[in-house]
Amino acid sequence: MDHNKDNDVDLLWTGFGANASVEKTINILSGILLGFISDGVIQEEEKEFLKKWRIEHVHEDLVQKLRPVFAKIDDALADDVLAIEEVLEILSVVDQINPTSTNYHPETIDVQFFLGLCNGVFADDQIKPEEIRLLSTWSEQRKNLPLSPEWRDCLEKLICCLDSSGTVPSELLNNLRQFITDFIHCPTSEDANITFENKQFVLSGQFAIGPKKNVAKIIEERGGAVSSSVSQKTNYVVVGGTRSVLWKYDSYGTKVAKAKQLKEAGLPIEIVSEGSFMNAISAYQELLNEQK
Repeated sequence: MDHNKDNDVDLLWTGFGANASVEKTINILSGILLGFISDGVIQEEEKEFLKKWRIEHVHEDLVQKLRPVFAKIDDALADDVLAIEEVLEILSVVDQINPTSTNYHPETIDVQFFLGLCNGVFADDQIKPEEIRLLSTWSEQRKNLPLSPEWRDCLEKLICCLDSSGTVPSELLNNLRQFITDFIHCPTSEDANITFENKQFVLSGQFAIGPKKNVAKIIEERGGAVSSSVSQKTNYVVVGGTRSVLWKYDSYGTKVAKAKQLKEAGLPIEIVSEGSFMNAISAYQELLNEQK
């Protein structure tokens, strides 16, 4: 990797600076790595997942604080083999650069870490007893983590089965697999019909089209309102960011998680991408032009 910068850069796609980007990256990476080693074995699929993750974060090579972590990852992957000892070394470096002050609400940090943990656990497409216990323990310690009651109930039942018989019913395991899959994949509705008049929007992540205040102005000019938090009154959560295929590493937070929770409860709330939002803006403008 080419490192030509000696100072931290203000990453334009984060909107709030390199320190926040560092924290977000290491929160998720910590979860991923812990998920890798929770069963005591590094699988080939986990190594490949880390390689893909590294490629998707190549733009962060410019952030000086992250260079030691990326250098350690590159060294570990140089021989195309990933050992537990190497993962532990990467985790050690991550711990050393963890910022002393946080840019995030504690719940957002928990969501970022748990997102990484789920990715790490599920990277090899398997869920072993040790991994079930890790997910259960970690989520139990964080009651504010926005998991559905069904997810928590599934984990509780799985732990009971492990404690009583040492085995888990395939139906429960499949349910957990689905919960994890839903959590780590983008929940945006690309076919959502977006209207503006008297609708309430919440903005999540950072936007390629500009600062959130500019996006809010676009909405308000068209008769919509923008709120800072997700509630039962929310109609749309717009997820900003078009740079990374792995959208979750850039945008996932409590707003999206809360919206998913409300949507699963049957409320008419839509989670839409920045691209879909911009398509709706274009359609709105065309309609205005036709009415002139």
